[in-house]
Amino acid sequence: MEKFYNVKFHTVDGATIIKRGIVSAKTGADIWHDAVESYDDDFICLKINDKTLVDLRRANIVRIVMTEVDGPIAKREKQRDEIRAAVNTLAEIGL
Repeated sequence: MEKFYNVKFHTVDGATIIKRGIVSAKTGADIWHDAVESYDDDFICLKINDKTLVDLRRANIVRIVMTEVDGPIAKREKQRDEIRAAVNTLAEIGL
């Protein structure tokens, strides 16, 4: 089953590149493979947007953090529930 992840690439100089909403069916340490365009022994190539590609030297990457997040459908449902709760609270107050 595919899940959604945010993948953060932390570099030696303190910079962080975040790829949000990555869909992956992989598990564990292999999830970051779905966040990159290509990789080899020396470089990782990330597509930031339609016009920007970033090459990171693998020796300069300190760590890669992968966090599971809600998908777009679950996020929409959560927002809808929050709006309902806010409307109900306002109705109880009498507004």
